[in-house]
Amino acid sequence: MADEISIGGHLLYKKGSRDIERFVRELFVDQSGGDYIEASQDVTTTEAALDIGNIGTVGWCYFYNPPTTGANTATNIIIRFTTEVDAIRLKPGEFALFRSADDTIFVDLEDGGATSATLEYLIIEA
Repeated sequence: MADEISIGGHLLYKKGSRDIERFVRELFVDQSGGDYIEASQDVTTTEAALDIGNIGTVGWCYFYNPPTTGANTATNIIIRFTTEVDAIRLKPGEFALFRSADDTIFVDLEDGGATSATLEYLIIEA
């Protein structure tokens, strides 16, 4: 089969008299593998490998840090591909969508917030 994955994106910046917009309506991507994982993982202040299930080669990734409510302190989730080297910082309510170049993904929380949070994610095998 072809074009099993469909991806779209939109970024708009407006401030004062300046504005710029970039978008891709739809990008179709072939998948060589045949697996995916849709899950959530508790994230703490201790760095841990993300559970990627049976995926052999990580392809497209979607990560979401849901907004916190109640007594929880807003906490940024840090995503790394090499231990101790921050690659992506997700504030509560933010998401990231990208093709990974690495098969090992590490997550933990940024210092100064809550001691745990939940990361929702979808990873599609390349």
